[in-house]
Amino acid sequence: DLAVLSRSPRHLVQVLVAALVPALVVTTPQLVGTVGVVLSVVVGGYVAMLATGEGARRAEMAPVLDRLLPLSAETVRRVRLIVPAAVMLLWALVAFGTVGLWRGDLALWLALGVLTTPVWAGGALRTAYRPAPDWGGNLVSTPMGALPTGVAAVLARGPDVVVLGLVPAIIALVIGSVPAPVLTAQLLTSLVAARVGSSASTKTLMERLTDASAAQGEGARR
Repeated sequence: DLAVLSRSPRHLVQVLVAALVPALVVTTPQLVGTVGVVLSVVVGGYVAMLATGEGARRAEMAPVLDRLLPLSAETVRRVRLIVPAAVMLLWALVAFGTVGLWRGDLALWLALGVLTTPVWAGGALRTAYRPAPDWGGNLVSTPMGALPTGVAAVLARGPDVVVLGLVPAIIALVIGSVPAPVLTAQLLTSLVAARVGSSASTKTLMERLTDASAAQGEGARR
């Protein structure tokens, strides 16, 4: 995965530019503000995250790459978290460090950025390994042409982990500070995001949460 990323200048530039987006926003009077900073971090992070999953995307297109390793499917995916996590850690230090300098509290914002790393890594893998839509099923007419009925659910795999996993960080960006409960909440959501992202399940995050809730209800009735 690291070799694939290092041999792709386009992806390296993508990560670098995405890391500089928050700095551009906070230094531009027309863009600086809560909304601009939130969008720059979330959108910039998502763009950088997509660049880190090229190795996993190739493995999804050619499953033999994963099957050559004497490891289970979930173990392979957990190993594939390493490169996205390392790259997104560097991105987070730059992006959240910029926000910290702007807000005047560098240490706490850097800590928050480090804690978001598993969310980006989990989202990168979930995006890379999402299954293709069922083109043999029913189609729906849209302005972009005929699309499978489940295409929206497929496209949501990856962004769902990022959006839900970054809720504590987004709250911190909105209120302009990083209280201790936000750091704790971000740690918990990051662990969940990494677990979901490295799972071999193809269900959406909401489907998995619904199934877990139903299983708990069934256990309580018994």
